[in-house]
Amino acid sequence: MPRVLPIESFILVALLAMGGKSEPPSSVVVTPLSVPASAESGQPHLHAEDDGPVWLSWVDPVGEEQHALRYATLEDTSWTEPRTAAQGADWFVNWADVPSLRPLPNGRIAAHYLQGNGPDPLAYAVRITQETQDGPWQSAVTPHDDGTETEHGFTVLSRAREEHSPQYCTVKPATSQPKIHEES
Repeated sequence: MPRVLPIESFILVALLAMGGKSEPPSSVVVTPLSVPASAESGQPHLHAEDDGPVWLSWVDPVGEEQHALRYATLEDTSWTEPRTAAQGADWFVNWADVPSLRPLPNGRIAAHYLQGNGPDPLAYAVRITQETQDGPWQSAVTPHDDGTETEHGFTVLSRAREEHSPQYCTVKPATSQPKIHEES
């Protein structure tokens, strides 16, 4: 049987969320903002840093057999024109394990997506691509080297300690420990 919490629990949570302030928070204005993604797109991912723009990435279907990882940045109150980080066939697209994009030092950008790597519908590999500050997107690489046609995913891109290469973490269902990798 579900347990019903008393109203005092909700009041306590609200007070804790306010940081113990005795006065209500200042008013917040919410402004709807249209996104540049098509109505058929999915797998949205937002990334923001303290010192930079907000990045939005998503997956668009391209024809009947391909997908594209697209992205835009928020400038003031509008998004830039969408750009394409990667496009191809045999992508593994689902609601839970979404591709992402992350700005790196020196004006580079890293992105990851999933691509099928075997006959099993759940056999897919992580693919990572990078864009240099003044050049095109590089050919994608598969960062894991276990040679299996199994699930690889739930990847998180982050800045490496040396701040010159992307770092990513993947978790395979058969293992209980995440594996952290660093790419140059």
